[in-house]
Parts: sequence; C-alpha cells; structure tokens
Amino acid sequence: MPNPTQITSLRVPTVTLAAATTLLPGDSGKTFLLSLAGGFTVTLPPVADAKNGWTATFIVKTAPTTAYIVTETVASDTNVLTGGVVEREVDTGDDGPYSAAFTLVTFVANVAEVGDIIRVVSDGVRYYIDGQTNADGAITVT
Repeated sequence: MPNPTQITSLRVPTVTLAAATTLLPGDSGKTFLLSLAGGFTVTLPPVADAKNGWTATFIVKTAPTTAYIVTETVASDTNVLTGGVVEREVDTGDDGPYSAAFTLVTFVANVAEVGDIIRVVSDGVRYYIDGQTNADGAITVT
C-alpha cells in the first residue's frame, strides 16, 4: 500500500486563471484552467529562467468569446516557441498547425472549446508546445 506522503506528492497543482497573468519559474509543474469568456494573456517566464526545466499545462475551462493567448516574454526572447497542435475534427482543410519558431499560442475566440489543451516544456533554450483541440482552427501558433 502506498505511503500517504507519496500519494500527496503525485498531485499536480491546479490554478484557475481569470485575468492576465505573468508566470514565474516557481509556477513550473502547474496546470492552469483558463476561465474567463472575455479572454486574457498569459505570459511565460523568460526562457533563460527555465534553464533547469519548466513545464505547465493550459486547459480551456470556459470557452472564450475573446481569445486566450499564451506568449513568451517578448522583451527578452524572440521566437523561442516550437511545436504544434493536433485537431480532433476531420475535414479536408489544413489541420495540425505547427511552427518551428513563433511567439504566441492563441485559443481562438468563439472556436476554442472546453477541454482544449496545450502543454509547455522548456529546456532553458526553447519552449516546446504540444496540444489538442476539438475544432478546426481553434488553436493557432504565430
């Protein structure tokens, strides 16, 4: 039987966000629930501050009528996001947005749905992004 201390250490801190937020190195390992229909911007810590590894997950809790944006710290970083998103829907359009170098991820207003998700991992040089969405064009990388 597991030790209760071990079980507690497996819990992932979950934070509900409802306003623009700038994350810190100490926010690593958290899951952030995006919860304001009016949308807002979440700014990642400078990539250099993530040199010992940094990770976070972002999940749409409230479908946005104005975009949710996850972005790098533009003042000190340039195009340090790399990755893409899988789209669950099936059509003949351009699916699975990907870019080797971008500055922001957008959960698109009136398209992103509850449960859409991105994961962010850093090695101190880049932020690597992967994610999944239910609708075509619901998450963009630019």
